[in-house]
Amino acid sequence: MTENSIKNKVDQLFERWNKKKSPGCVIGVIKDGKFLYKKGYGMANLDYDIPITPQTVFRIASVSKQFTAFSIMLLIKEGKIRLDDDIRKYFPEMPEYERVITIRHLIHHTSGIRDCYELF
Repeated sequence: MTENSIKNKVDQLFERWNKKKSPGCVIGVIKDGKFLYKKGYGMANLDYDIPITPQTVFRIASVSKQFTAFSIMLLIKEGKIRLDDDIRKYFPEMPEYERVITIRHLIHHTSGIRDCYELF
């Protein structure tokens, strides 16, 4: 598939959302670590007619947890990290806690680390 055919195919798939009164999304097609195509479709703000661009910031909040856990599991499958590794192996600036906090604790939300929003 050529870059132009990829662009055309993606544009066809998302054409129905690329309207003034439609919420939308951003799509990125990546091959070998490089973007072949990225484009925003639809509107970021329907009230103010602000279109979505590849630079649009989305407030996805807790949805990111699923992607993070999946990415971590891919790294584990590839043997690059272990579920029971101490997080200080990767974040040495983290303070010592009463017990070792592992990647498993972070994924399961059982680390005991306070929510950063409570600190503000």
